[in-house]
Amino acid sequence: MPSRPHGVAFTVRGPLNRTDLSGLCARVSAVLGEAQTDVVLCDVAGVAPDAVTVDALARLQLAARHFRCEVRLRNASAELLELVDFMGLTDVLPESPNGCERYRERPVEMADYTIKNLREVEDMAVRHGFSDSQEARFPRQDLGLETLGLSHQVVKPGKRHAFGHRHKEAEEVYVVLSGAGRCRLDDDIVDVRPLDAIRIGPHVARAFEAGPDGLELLVFSRYAPGDAEILSDFWPG
Repeated sequence: MPSRPHGVAFTVRGPLNRTDLSGLCARVSAVLGEAQTDVVLCDVAGVAPDAVTVDALARLQLAARHFRCEVRLRNASAELLELVDFMGLTDVLPESPNGCERYRERPVEMADYTIKNLREVEDMAVRHGFSDSQEARFPRQDLGLETLGLSHQVVKPGKRHAFGHRHKEAEEVYVVLSGAGRCRLDDDIVDVRPLDAIRIGPHVARAFEAGPDGLELLVFSRYAPGDAEILSDFWPG
């Protein structure tokens, strides 16, 4: 009877969401069914140490046992191992042995997407005292964005942005989702309406004013922390 290979390794990359767990288990089961191995090394260097990750790893261990093999963690952070221990799963999710070079790497990646309702993102205008005139939500961390900047802004009926701003290097695109109003671009003032897309170069000072129905905007740019210059008292009169 032919012997089973000693081990196979694969990588799980985040972010992990509960809705993705069944798909992850299906991918890993396909790898295990093909490999027919005794030991599976699961590289978790890039995943967050949270309950969703531990749940995913426990499910992978159950899938592995169906194929008469065992998952062992590789490159787990101290925080993840502490959480595994806190949840009483240290024996269920053991660390990998030495000699990892013996294992054949099999990449298993999560689908690379994130969904977040923008209304569920914190309104930073409330935190910074601008909520009388606008809403401002910045979902970069919620979506796990690496290079893109995104904001959802609402200027309330008859109100203006609390301040203007410009950038050193980053250009922006503003898309009007609903409502109407005006946009000041340096000394120019232009009317805007739904589905207008306004590209603004870095050095152009900008701010928006809402009409009687308010003004809802999505703003896209590259992520450039520290690139903005705030302009107080930007609107005349």
